[in-house]
Amino acid sequence: MRRQLKWLCYRNLELDPSQPLNFRDGRELTDLIETACGQAVEDIEAYVAADPALMGEARYALIPHSPFMATLSYRLSHLLWSSGEDLRARQIAVEISHRARVLTVAEIHPAARIGRRFILDHGTNTVIGATAEIGDCCYTLNGVILGARGISGNPSGKRHPTIGNRVQIGAFAPVLGDIHIGHDVFIAPLACVTRDIPDNVHVGGLMAELQIRRHGVIADAV
Repeated sequence: MRRQLKWLCYRNLELDPSQPLNFRDGRELTDLIETACGQAVEDIEAYVAADPALMGEARYALIPHSPFMATLSYRLSHLLWSSGEDLRARQIAVEISHRARVLTVAEIHPAARIGRRFILDHGTNTVIGATAEIGDCCYTLNGVILGARGISGNPSGKRHPTIGNRVQIGAFAPVLGDIHIGHDVFIAPLACVTRDIPDNVHVGGLMAELQIRRHGVIADAV
């Protein structure tokens, strides 16, 4: 599996294995690719187990334009971005992120923090901002936006959501601002969430007020 993932990285992200790159912290690009592919094995296993359309076969996700390619590319770009203040590494991270966006039409900023076993299903038009944080075992569909509240003039600090573990976000659901989404939350398609949501809550979708089963917390939904 790791061999296939590394092949995807080199072939589709315009990386040349014959020209090793060393960074200021002593790491090499080949080592980072190895680490990223190791992390991505859990992602692909979770994806295959959760999506019946793959029919239990990882090979249907291991192609250049699969949404999984966005996840794999993120794993590598995030490792590069996290290499301290190495501007060369960060430049390559941004390049990889943009190449992945061209391939998959999903955009995940290298600075975002995503936990283990992340599933991006379909993925088209999904955007995950730079200060977004996502817990373990989360599932997102196409068109999800983890973005800021404003359009321009957003603050330079934390401006994107923090998502708990085992959260499911339906298609075309924007989750906006520096808010916290608890564990085991289900956000229905087309819901627009702009306030904190506690654990174990179901957020309604189009033309719904917040459908909440345990708490009286208010969130916006359109």
